[in-house]
Amino acid sequence: MPRKSIETRKTTRPQPTAREPPPVPERVCYTSFEDLSNDAVKSLPAGWVILQRNTSQLQIGLRLSSGQDQWSILVVIEAQHFLADVKVLDIHGAHLQADLETKKLGSFLRELQAQAMCPGITNPSLQQFAGHPDGKTGYFQHIRYSFEDGKMLHTSCVRSVQCELLIETDKSYCRSCQSVQDILQEKLARHETVKAIKPNDSLRGLSKKQLKEAFKAERKKNFVKQAEEFKARIPSESVDLPEDLHNDLQQAMGSLQDPLQRLFWEEQLKAFEKKEHGMRWHPMMIRLAILIHSKSEAAYETLRKTGVLKLPGKSTLREYTAATESKSGFQPEVVDELKKYARQLPENQRFVVLLHDEMTIKSDLVFESRSGQLVGFVHSDKDCGLKPNRKLATHALVFYAVGINSNLKMSLGFFPTKSATADQLYSLFWQAVACLEEAGFKVVVSTSDKAPPNQRLYQMMGDPDQVVYRTVNLLTPERWIFLISDPPHLIKTVRNNLSSSAEGPSTRCLWNNAHHILWKHFSRLYHQDMEMGVARSGLTLQHIRLNPHSVMNVRLAAQTLSSRVAAAMQTYGGLECQETATFVKLMDRFFDCLNTRHLHEAEHKRKPDLRPYTDANDERFRFLQEDFLGYLFQWKASVENRPGFSRAEKAKMYLTYQTHRGLVMTVNGFIEATRFLLTNGVRFLLSNKFCQDPIEEHFGRQGNGPHIRKSQCLALCPPGKVSEASASAGVYRHP
Repeated sequence: MPRKSIETRKTTRPQPTAREPPPVPERVCYTSFEDLSNDAVKSLPAGWVILQRNTSQLQIGLRLSSGQDQWSILVVIEAQHFLADVKVLDIHGAHLQADLETKKLGSFLRELQAQAMCPGITNPSLQQFAGHPDGKTGYFQHIRYSFEDGKMLHTSCVRSVQCELLIETDKSYCRSCQSVQDILQEKLARHETVKAIKPNDSLRGLSKKQLKEAFKAERKKNFVKQAEEFKARIPSESVDLPEDLHNDLQQAMGSLQDPLQRLFWEEQLKAFEKKEHGMRWHPMMIRLAILIHSKSEAAYETLRKTGVLKLPGKSTLREYTAATESKSGFQPEVVDELKKYARQLPENQRFVVLLHDEMTIKSDLVFESRSGQLVGFVHSDKDCGLKPNRKLATHALVFYAVGINSNLKMSLGFFPTKSATADQLYSLFWQAVACLEEAGFKVVVSTSDKAPPNQRLYQMMGDPDQVVYRTVNLLTPERWIFLISDPPHLIKTVRNNLSSSAEGPSTRCLWNNAHHILWKHFSRLYHQDMEMGVARSGLTLQHIRLNPHSVMNVRLAAQTLSSRVAAAMQTYGGLECQETATFVKLMDRFFDCLNTRHLHEAEHKRKPDLRPYTDANDERFRFLQEDFLGYLFQWKASVENRPGFSRAEKAKMYLTYQTHRGLVMTVNGFIEATRFLLTNGVRFLLSNKFCQDPIEEHFGRQGNGPHIRKSQCLALCPPGKVSEASASAGVYRHP
C-alpha cells in the first residue's frame, strides 16, 4: 500500500477518570432508647428473657440449658448510648460489644445465640497445673457455682485471659484456650516423667504424694548417714570415765565458736579442778547463775547438788544480790539506780506504767541478822500516822514499774500487810509516783486488778458517783495519770459472771434484748461437739466445768470468750443463742484490742485488732467507745426499763456493778492514755504493756507454791536491778 509522505500523529481520546462510588448511607435502626426497648418486647428471639427494663437500662439474658436461673449470655444496654455490652458466663467480652444504632437487636441476639460457648479446659488432670491467677500467666481457673435441691454445686475450667468466649459450632476450643491446653499438657507430661526429686528441683507443681515420698526418702537418707557417722565415731570417741574426762572436755572445747559457750566450758573445767570453796568465778558466770536462780531456786540447787554442773553457792550469789539491805518500804538506793537508768533514755522513752498488787504469803517471823530485827509483822506506815501494828502479815503489797517503750521492769518496794485498805493504798500509791517522778520517769498509767480496795482507791481520786478513769498527777499537775483495770482479770470476771448465769434460782440470769445470756449455751455447744466428734468451738471439759484452778486461768477464759466460740454458737446454736454469741464476739474484740503483744502478731493470727497502735485516731477506738461500751450501756438500759421486776432482780440480769465499772474505766483510760503517748513521741504502742503480766511473773519467781514464806518476801525488792540488760535478764549489779 502506498504510504503518505508525511504522517500525522493520531491523538488518543483520554480515558474517563474513575470515581469512587457514593457512600452508602448508614442504616439507622433506632432513633431513641424507647424505640429499642419497645422492639425488644416485640421481636425478642426464642430463648431470650428480659431481665430488667426501665428508662435507663435494658438487660436481656439467655438461660442455660439446665433450666436454672443462670444465664449463659447476658446483654446490657444503657440508655446513654446504644452499645450492647455482652457477658458470657459472667465474663465480660469486650470484643463482642456491638452498636445497636445500626443493627437490629433481634439480629444481634440471633448471631450470639447461633454461636457455641468455648468450654475451656475441663480436664481435671490439666486443671491441677493452672494454679492461682498471679497476673503473669496467660490463663486462669474459672469457677462457677450453682444451687440444686438446696445444695451448692460448682464447676470449674481453665480459660485463657484472651478467651473468645463464643466460637463457631464446628470448633472445640477458641485459639487462645487451645494454646493454654497445649501448655498444660506439656506440664502434665513433665510431671509424669519426674521419677526422683533432686535437691535443687522446684517443688511447685508436685503432688502431695510426691512431696511426702521425697520427704520420707530424705529423712531416711539423713538418718542412715547420721547412724553411719555415729558408728564411725564410737571407736575414736569412746573413753573410760573419769580418767579421760579432762581430754574429752578439751576436745569438745576445741569445736566451740561462741565466746560465751567457750567461757562456760572453761569455767567448768576450772571448777572441776578446784576445791569446792576455792573457785573464783567469772562475772558472766555470776550473772548466768543469778538468772537461773531467779527463775527457779529448786532447779538451781538440783543442778549444783547432782554435780552435773559446777555453779556458785547461795552465799556467793547473796553477796552479789544483797548489795544493799533488803527491807520493806521504798528504798533511796532504788531511786538512785532508777536515776542512773533514766539518764540513759531520751525523754520520749521515760513513760512508765505503775503496777501494784498483793501476793499471799505464809505468816512467819524471820530474824534478820544484819538489822537485828524480827521480820514478818505488818508494815507500819509512819507517814500515814498509823500506830505500830504487831500483827503477822498475810500478804505482800508490791509496787512495780514497767517501761512503756523501754525495757524497764523493776520492783519499787514491798509492804507486808493484812490486805491493805484504800486509805493505806492512797498514801503508798503517791509515794510510788513520787519515787518514779523524782528519778526522771513519767507515770502515765496505773494498772491494778479489780479488788475492792483498788476500786475504792480510784474512786477517792475523783467523783465517787462517776466512773473515774483518770486523775491529775499531784507531782506534775499538767499531766494525767490514767487508771486501768487489768484486762486479763476483766476477762476472767466476765466469764465468771456468765458461768453463774442460769434460768431459775441462781445468782445471776443475764438478759438483754428479750434474750437470755446463759452458761448453758456454752455447755450445750460443747456437748454437741462431743456427740458429733468434731471441734467446731474448741471447748473442752476444762472450759465448761470450772474449779478453783480453772477459774483463775486467763487462757481458758479467753478461749471461752473467743470469736471461734461466737461463730460456732451463731451458726449452730439457734435463735436463743444469738445474743450470747453477740456478747462473746464483742468481748473477743475487746480483749484483742487491749492485748497486743507483738509487732507482727496480727499477721500471724490474721486478726487485725492485734496490730500495734500507731495512729491517735485508730478505728479500734471507735469500736471500743461506740460499739463495745454502747452495747453495755444499751444492755444496762434495757434491763432498767424492763417492767415487772424488782431492783434486786434487775441487778441479776446484768454484769456485776464492779465488772461494769472496771470495763468502762479500762476502755476510757486506755484510749486517752494511748492517744497521749502517740502524740508525745511514742512511735507505736503494744497495749499489753498496760497489763499486769510483769508483776505476776515477778511473783512467780519468788516461790514454788501458792504461798510464800516471809523469808522469801525479803527478796521481793532487790535493790540494784536497773540496767536494760538486768531488767530483761534478771541480772543484779555488783556492790
